[in-house]
Amino acid sequence: MASALVIGMGVVAYQSILTLAKNPYTASSTYEFLAELDSSLSAIKNAETATRGYIITGDDAFLSPYHATVVHIDDHLKHLNALSARNPDEQSWVSAFESKARERLKLLGRIVDLENRKEVDAAKNLLATSLPKEAPDDIQVYVAAMQDQKNEILKQQVEASEANTREAMLKVSGLILFIVILLYLVYRLIRHDMALHGHLVTALATTRDAALESAHLKSEFLANMSHEIRTPMNGVIGMTELLLDTPLTVEQRKRVGTIRICGETLLTIINDILDFSKSEVGCLKFETLEFDLNAAVENVLQLLSSRARKQKFTLDHLVRDDVPVLLRGDSTRLQQVLLNLLGNAIKFTAHGMVNLQVINEDETETHALLRFEVKDTGIGMSEEQISRLFQPFTQADASTTRKYGGTGLGLAISKKIVELQGGTIGVESFPGRGSTFWFTLRFEKQPGDAVIVSSLPTKLPESPVPPELSFKDARILVVEDNDVNQEVISSQFQKLGCTVDVAGNGTTAIAALAKRKYDIIFMDCQMPMMDGLEATAEIRKKEGAATHTIIIAMTAHALLDEREKCLAVGMDDYLSKPVRFQDLVAKLKRWLPQNGGSLLLKNGNETSQNDFDLDSGENHKSDPFNVDMECIRTVFEGTEEHVRKRIDLYQRQTAQMLNELQSAILAHDTVEVGLITHKAIGCNLTCGMVSVVPHFKTLDQMARNANWEDAPATTSRIKEEFEKITHFLDRYLKKHSILQNHENSNR
Repeated sequence: MASALVIGMGVVAYQSILTLAKNPYTASSTYEFLAELDSSLSAIKNAETATRGYIITGDDAFLSPYHATVVHIDDHLKHLNALSARNPDEQSWVSAFESKARERLKLLGRIVDLENRKEVDAAKNLLATSLPKEAPDDIQVYVAAMQDQKNEILKQQVEASEANTREAMLKVSGLILFIVILLYLVYRLIRHDMALHGHLVTALATTRDAALESAHLKSEFLANMSHEIRTPMNGVIGMTELLLDTPLTVEQRKRVGTIRICGETLLTIINDILDFSKSEVGCLKFETLEFDLNAAVENVLQLLSSRARKQKFTLDHLVRDDVPVLLRGDSTRLQQVLLNLLGNAIKFTAHGMVNLQVINEDETETHALLRFEVKDTGIGMSEEQISRLFQPFTQADASTTRKYGGTGLGLAISKKIVELQGGTIGVESFPGRGSTFWFTLRFEKQPGDAVIVSSLPTKLPESPVPPELSFKDARILVVEDNDVNQEVISSQFQKLGCTVDVAGNGTTAIAALAKRKYDIIFMDCQMPMMDGLEATAEIRKKEGAATHTIIIAMTAHALLDEREKCLAVGMDDYLSKPVRFQDLVAKLKRWLPQNGGSLLLKNGNETSQNDFDLDSGENHKSDPFNVDMECIRTVFEGTEEHVRKRIDLYQRQTAQMLNELQSAILAHDTVEVGLITHKAIGCNLTCGMVSVVPHFKTLDQMARNANWEDAPATTSRIKEEFEKITHFLDRYLKKHSILQNHENSNR
């Protein structure tokens, strides 16, 4: 209402101003018209005087004013017409004046013409009869009359302007008075509303407290129930795992597998509800403990790797070389967020890859701000779908739950965890082009932390390396898809002082090479998504003739044509698995010029004597069931904790591959059997477990020949060998522990 009154007051004031402005403009126009009329009359009078002087004296010098009037009379008349264009009365006056002016100039022209023809008497006679001095000037009389009328009109306009001004002032004053009265009434009304508002606030506060108490009790009940349900669910899942390890028919195994999957899904839902309930009642707690970032990331990837393999795409990760990895914070909550984001990426990616990158965004002496990015090549999302994310019980598409499963709580919980720790979380996505989920968290650095350049633990308490075998300035990229092989080969390089990055396939290797320069790339040949041969060809294509990065093949195949394939695509050298420590030293000496080596052409004939030394293990030092002790001593050395960790990693990796292999055989999936057996052969050769390698080779050949009937028996033999290996490793660990304790006591 107040706005309407102010607008009304403005309209009245504006109209008054227009009236006041219009009258001065009209007066100004009147004065200009009279001035121009007087100027025109003066011009005509000057022409008449000039003509009289010419007739009397005969001197044509008197005619200059006459000629000037004849030339400029049209300009005067046009100006008068323009000034009177809006006034019909003035136009009639100007028209009459123009007629008289032109008639007078025409008469003067005739007189001048008679004088020019020497008819002096006729000219004087015409001048005396037409323009007698004593006769009144008709033009001047007419102009005087026009001026009198104009002055009367101007007087009327001034009087009208004064009247309008008084009226406008009265209107504005009345409106101001009305507004003052209205503002007083509004003030009284606001005071009344404020009093009423105070009563409402008190009532709402009481209602709010009751609602919060009710929500707290409800969430607490839900949290307690979720916790109670989890205990029997863990029992159900555990019993199905034990049941799957017993002899079962194909149909029984399928049904038990379905029970396990359903149980795990239900447990995930219960865990989500429990965490969400805790966050709703403010019970999410955060710890500040020392942890290794690499170990935390590896734990998450190991939990999800089997899901990625089932969907036949690669789960990669890269911890940038400037990221500090020895941190203080809540690693459990960090892993929970990573599990949610990576699990979603795997769920919505049918083919391609899922990649995790850890980036150092900002760092001080005591803290580091890390950015975690989870990229996938999945279905992607539209802007409208993105706007609905991070809300509880909400997914991007209403059909998502039916098609992909889930509660819609994972992202909401992740957002709570990140933001309660002072971080931020977001997503970038396009339909059909995948998504990138990211979040940032600030961690405290452990005292004395050094930057560790690898996605695997690097500070290994192993036996010292002689100074002549140190390659501390070498930057190495290991491209290998097997976790055990990544751990072993990277550790061997790190023991030599090298800076090591790890890539899980060719695509990730190409991306890493685009960001930094490496001295040597050790490339596995067979990998998912993009194998080593394809990756090498792509690298050589991108490099062109300007640069050349040394690439050394690593493969479990010992055939001569395999080496030729590697060299043909642009690789520089070749290593057979198992990759021994002395082989790596030899390759580094050969291909790093600063260490006394020589850069040979990639088609050179020099090779290591171990390049093609691959067989079933008969020629290696072994125990009765054939193991390679040289490899074992290389792989499983260090402190007891370190040895135990590597043995556990090998056993878990092999057990997982056996389970996947059994499923692939039941499904008669030749391609999957080939991928798993290749990975298993490389893993066991690297770790020195050569006794099981021939059985994996036999199984691979059976799958190629579609001999599925004999495959279960070969799988059983592999399991028997694996049990022997497990017992052997247990004895090895005990012996290693005794020897280490003895060494410590002697010190």
